[in-house]
Amino acid sequence: MRSVQAAVALLSFATGSWAQIAGPDLFTVVGAADFSSASSVGIPQGSIFTITGVNLTPTTTTFTGPTLPTEINGLSVRVLTPGNISKTVAQATLLYVSPTQINAIMPSDVPVGQYTVYVTTTTNVSGTSLPYFSGALPILVTAGRFAPFTRQGRGYGPASIQQYDAAGTPTLNQFTASAAPGTVMALYGTGLGPLPTGSSDASPPPVGNLRNDIAVYVAGIAVKPIYAGRSTLFGVDQINFVLPTGIQEGCYVFLQVVTGTAVSATVTISVAAPGSTCPGEFGLPPRTLASLDAGGTIIADVLSFGSTTASPTGTVTQGAQFWRGVYDASALAALATTIYPPLPGTATCTFSPKPPMPDIKGLSQLPSVPSPTITGPSGCLWPSGNPIIGNCIGSAFSFGGVTDGLPQPRPATEISTFTQKRTGQQLTTTWSVAANPDDAVTVTAGSHYLDALPPPFSSHYYSGQSTCKVSPLASPFVFPATESAAINYAVLDPATLTLTDANFKTYPGSSPADIVIVLTSNSVTAIAAAQ
Repeated sequence: MRSVQAAVALLSFATGSWAQIAGPDLFTVVGAADFSSASSVGIPQGSIFTITGVNLTPTTTTFTGPTLPTEINGLSVRVLTPGNISKTVAQATLLYVSPTQINAIMPSDVPVGQYTVYVTTTTNVSGTSLPYFSGALPILVTAGRFAPFTRQGRGYGPASIQQYDAAGTPTLNQFTASAAPGTVMALYGTGLGPLPTGSSDASPPPVGNLRNDIAVYVAGIAVKPIYAGRSTLFGVDQINFVLPTGIQEGCYVFLQVVTGTAVSATVTISVAAPGSTCPGEFGLPPRTLASLDAGGTIIADVLSFGSTTASPTGTVTQGAQFWRGVYDASALAALATTIYPPLPGTATCTFSPKPPMPDIKGLSQLPSVPSPTITGPSGCLWPSGNPIIGNCIGSAFSFGGVTDGLPQPRPATEISTFTQKRTGQQLTTTWSVAANPDDAVTVTAGSHYLDALPPPFSSHYYSGQSTCKVSPLASPFVFPATESAAINYAVLDPATLTLTDANFKTYPGSSPADIVIVLTSNSVTAIAAAQ
């Protein structure tokens, strides 16, 4: 079940994109599978990571073995004690080098903790080769966080995953080749954790389970893997599991992997009855699904509608975006999985130096998008493109020939006020809510100050903001140290905690007493037309 040829063929979808990341003027370091930040999310021991930069090396080289180097023509990636470039803890194993990018494996024997990465090269001065150190890259080395590879190498969308038939023959999971419940699956990624003591990341990896605290969640259903270890490829991990019975059918069934307490990014798989094409979430015909499997695109008109209830005031705010865009399989996955419940007891957190903006993830936007008609009770008309606060609450829409109802706001009585406590740089939030199974609470903590101009011109400015999407069952919730540490506590109004909904509408308060909880269960995305 661990076919070398099959694994190599499958991973060409994921690894082919590594050499396409544009190198910036300054260096960056990210996870190779999902492009997660190495300084906040971290690089697991024994996992593949990517460095981007300029003038790294004059040539491009891919290393395939039988063993891998840690240095090539004077180029090396060194893991150093922070602030001390003379103390090298380890040198990373090299997989790929180019003038703008390096792919490498974090050595399994580097202890968990904070480090600095330097890229060293050699330069000729008066005929003498001298070492040259790049700018420093702060990183966090962790014990493990599995990150799935994806077919189009974007870190989201259809996963690089195989399915096995009764004879043990693997095929790539696609829209036109869906997996049936009960099928054995093999998911590929990186980040399970270090190799056993005595094994080298530069040598062919040994076969065997690396850890037993792995859970695969398919549409929220927990599955225990039957194998979780290295594949036959350097730094690449493989998780085998059985697709659970009773799983929903669909082209974009979401999947996450929990490594200990660390949660992966969301990817998708295609699930259908034996011999069937997956039932498209957007009503796409089989020929269109086949085109998407082959890397094709569609033109889609999209309406995104959000409805939130703020407690304790009970104020309802609704808003909509609509656009026409070009979408491939990965971009459509971003629409299909925009609203999904977080796993119980887990959190997905991101940090931004300023409030993030909505990302529709279209490959490109096109003009001439039709405008929706949104209506409410007593015939009130919802003005397109403008948010509504008040009595005219949208209840139905017509868009591109599609007419349907809209989700209604949650009663304010179901959303209780909550308390927030800050001790040093630890932020703890406690709430009580009558939660629906598909609810998510989005908690955003930020250091900010109020530009006290006359309303409606007053604005909040952020010097740092961390946003966590958590389960309603996660109360009390403590912000991860890596997230709360990034908040600037030196600015005015440092104890204020703000909450936003899925569309990043912000409900700030000037004191903790004004804080509200916003649930994202009342959001809907509809595709009205696909060409």
